[in-house]
Amino acid sequence: MQLPFEPGSGYTALQLDMNRGPVMTVAQRDVVPDANDRDYLLELWKGCLVEMMADVSEAVLRCKDASRMVKTESKAAVADARATSIDAMLTLEQKIEERLGQIRKLVDDKYGPAIRDSCCLACNVG
Repeated sequence: MQLPFEPGSGYTALQLDMNRGPVMTVAQRDVVPDANDRDYLLELWKGCLVEMMADVSEAVLRCKDASRMVKTESKAAVADARATSIDAMLTLEQKIEERLGQIRKLVDDKYGPAIRDSCCLACNVG
């Protein structure tokens, strides 16, 4: 039994084989487009390429923007960490100076004021 399409007529034919069931045959026209179809397919292909290139360009721009944002955030985080560490060092230095001043006062109260020579006074040492 055969459907209304003849094999080789330029259409895909669907035949019924009693042993195998439906069988599809493909004509040359189904595989090789004619000149008009080729031009149409070429234009479609060009349109697809333009869209894909635009998508790739957009993705590249998004990646560059994300990279710039990460770099900016990293620089801000480093600056914040530096500021925090400087504050901690200044606080620590201040506490050390306070504690040393308390210790000097205790020593001066117990043993009297220390005698400092002119070299230590000029250098601000001791």
